Amino acid sequence: MINSMSRTITEISKDIRMAHMKSVQMPGNVDETKWNEAKKKVHDEYAYSEDDPRFWEIVEKIYQNMVGK
Repeated sequence: MINSMSRTITEISKDIRMAHMKSVQMPGNVDETKWNEAKKKVHDEYAYSEDDPRFWEIVEKIYQNMVGK
């Protein structure tokens, strides 16, 4: 039997996703208005939640396109 103190795969996966999100969320020195516009576009056009790393990857790509990177 698995020790009741051990973490489930779901809990570990969530921790990994959260760590990834922290590394992808709004980086320093960005135009916050454009970053928020990019987030709104993702919310409007995709079914991803902010808990999903794909959400932040798309936000980052949209933001980069908005600022010409």
